[in-house]
Amino acid sequence: MPISRNWSTHSPMHLANGAEKSNQPQVTRSKVFKNEVAVYLNSIKPNSMHKLYHCNVLGQYLASSDESLGIKCASIVPFSFETTQLAYMFGTEEAALRSPRNGLMLASPIEEAFDNGEIAIVPCGSLDDNPTEWKVIVLHTVLLDKPCWEDPSTGEITMWNAIHNKPLVWQNSNRPARRYLYLRYALTWLAARCKGYPGWQEKLPAGTTVWATPDKPGGYLRSSVLRVLASKIGDRAPLPEDFVIAGGFDDPDSESRVQDQASAIVLPCLVRDHLEAKRTKAAEEEEDDDDDTDEEEEE
Repeated sequence: MPISRNWSTHSPMHLANGAEKSNQPQVTRSKVFKNEVAVYLNSIKPNSMHKLYHCNVLGQYLASSDESLGIKCASIVPFSFETTQLAYMFGTEEAALRSPRNGLMLASPIEEAFDNGEIAIVPCGSLDDNPTEWKVIVLHTVLLDKPCWEDPSTGEITMWNAIHNKPLVWQNSNRPARRYLYLRYALTWLAARCKGYPGWQEKLPAGTTVWATPDKPGGYLRSSVLRVLASKIGDRAPLPEDFVIAGGFDDPDSESRVQDQASAIVLPCLVRDHLEAKRTKAAEEEEDDDDDTDEEEEE
């Protein structure tokens, strides 16, 4: 059962006063974001009668569709996280989650698995690579022996085990921003710990150095916020210190303590709701599967 929350005007969620507000309809904003990501990544197939987009995992051009064989634009960090507290965690003036550097073009089943925390995207290759290269890690081992995607024109099936450890495919030198991918890595790490996927700790090592970069030796997320983030959600166990060191930066400014406290209230609420939504969705899907099985047995 999902956790019920009745947020009042004094609730922590109302401290997220920097949340993005727009008069644009959600559908319009999503289309704008998708188009900007597609242009940034050079994903649109040139000289094509129909608008086709390049999938960063499959390396193929697919039609834009909400159906299982189409392609979607994945936001690496959910738009619901757009708050002043997240900008503070980034050490920037704005979280800028509508930036095209917060997006990837993915085939529908891959986008869904990414959104559910069943796969992760991590750096691969040398730390000196410019641009940075990335690969897919399949965390939900149940998927490995299942089909991921079927080519509608040839019928060729790509299995999830062919996706595991597969480098992402690009059409230019542009890449998503590391800070978005590192925060997504932290969210996926917390979700994997909560779900207990077999072997997840080996696939997502906490003290990995692959996130280090000569361009940003100070890290991507504010260490003080990272340290309290996990302790206020889930099983309340903190993130390993090696995890914080791998991608965090410290701010010696004593005035930041007030912001630390505000961020420590707001961001865990956002993460908690994000993880709870994933758990609820997984439980509903499992219940639907059980119903389908019962119906087949009755027939």
